[in-house]
Amino acid sequence: MAPGKKPGDAGFTLVEMLVSLALMGLAAVMLLEGLQSAQRLWAGEASRTARGETIEAVQAGLRARLEHLRPVTHFDGSASFADVDGGDRELVFVAPPADAERPSAARRYRLALNDRGDLLLGSTDVGAEADPNGVPGGAYRDQVMLRDVQALSISYYGPGGGGGAPQWWSDWKHREAPPDLVKIKAELKAGDRRVWPELIVHPAATVDTLCSIDAASGLCRGRQ
Repeated sequence: MAPGKKPGDAGFTLVEMLVSLALMGLAAVMLLEGLQSAQRLWAGEASRTARGETIEAVQAGLRARLEHLRPVTHFDGSASFADVDGGDRELVFVAPPADAERPSAARRYRLALNDRGDLLLGSTDVGAEADPNGVPGGAYRDQVMLRDVQALSISYYGPGGGGGAPQWWSDWKHREAPPDLVKIKAELKAGDRRVWPELIVHPAATVDTLCSIDAASGLCRGRQ
């Protein structure tokens, strides 16, 4: 029994109070650390989810444009071919604008990767005059679709220029029809935990050799 404390006295001694306060402080610190850890985990998961949703949104946007690719006939002297210029690191094609930009004429799009690691989707008017660099429709207005991309690879599935069995090609230039499939791979920079699922798109359009695009309406000239 503590000195000076009688058997019937109620309350705590100073030592007991200090021990209780120390235990309460320790419990509060442990609770605070637990809350901070949970917050960090939640923030990290939310960030990863948001970045994953960003890639999903980018792929959805590219799919929407490519699925509605318009194989406008391009004439070069006596030769005619679909207005699709595809390389392994760049793709130029004609398609309707995004829903937010409608109603407006079809646009010429360019998918490419710049030196800073930005995945760009540029657009320009189909019927405008070419710029000094010879770009049809004038200079592209680029939109950054995704950052921190290390490499871009585009391939095309379809028959060869002279016919034959369809296969994958690293380029698609001066072909009579658009490719049956377009495959887009993007390699993110080292340490990036995001994942780019392989994107394969089937352009729904078929070639129309009698179509000459009207820049004002985005339709074939002489058609409703």
